Amino acid sequence: MRDLAIIALGIVVSIILVRTGVLKNIVSSAREIEILGSFLSGMFFVSIFTAAPSLAVLTEISQTSSPYLVAFWGALGALIGDLIIFKFVKDSLSVSLLGFVKREENRLIKFFRKKHFRVFLPFI
Repeated sequence: MRDLAIIALGIVVSIILVRTGVLKNIVSSAREIEILGSFLSGMFFVSIFTAAPSLAVLTEISQTSSPYLVAFWGALGALIGDLIIFKFVKDSLSVSLLGFVKREENRLIKFFRKKHFRVFLPFI
């Protein structure tokens, strides 16, 4: 419930920023740092909690700048953002997965050896 509330709050904040014109004023006053704005918005776009405000910023920047330039720098920022998240989550996620596999080892082995599962093996 807390996560849904944070997502809803992010959407509401982004709608308010766009409707009041505050976002447009910020972007127009910072024309010379469009590349930095696109990059930072791309970094924030990778998280579900900050995706809505980031999308609003990227949309406003692309209205006054080259969409290809905004897409390039936003994608580069998203790549860096994903790498940062992966760096922090990788170790804790692998420990959790290994703990799960050790607890459920017999059940997983039985599941993977079933005839019906083998049909889906090429897709995995």
